Amino acid sequence: MLIYKAPIEGKIETLNSIPDVDYSHTTHRGNNVIHLAAKLGHKTFVLEARCSGYPYLKSEKNLKGDTPLHVAAGGGQIDIVKLLVPTEEICSSSVHSIGMSSFYHLRGRGGGEGDY
Repeated sequence: MLIYKAPIEGKIETLNSIPDVDYSHTTHRGNNVIHLAAKLGHKTFVLEARCSGYPYLKSEKNLKGDTPLHVAAGGGQIDIVKLLVPTEEICSSSVHSIGMSSFYHLRGRGGGEGDY
């Protein structure tokens, strides 16, 4: 499906070229386009999607209860985490369905400053 090709390739222009695209469409795991781009580390795609008309997608949860922030943190995508939440809010960010915040996802992957 073309809507998924855009975040997988990291090309926001592909997404913007789809006429009457339904941004609420998700994968069978409940991931939207920002979830996919965040997991793959497509910084420009996430930034443009977040700032240009689809900001609500950054707070949507997939079937596991993860927002794109959780997905990025779990995948060690530190640059994406920085785009999705200011540093001072990482410790107080949302908690997903099994009670882990994005901070703990990131810490578990060895992200952030210093060793934990």
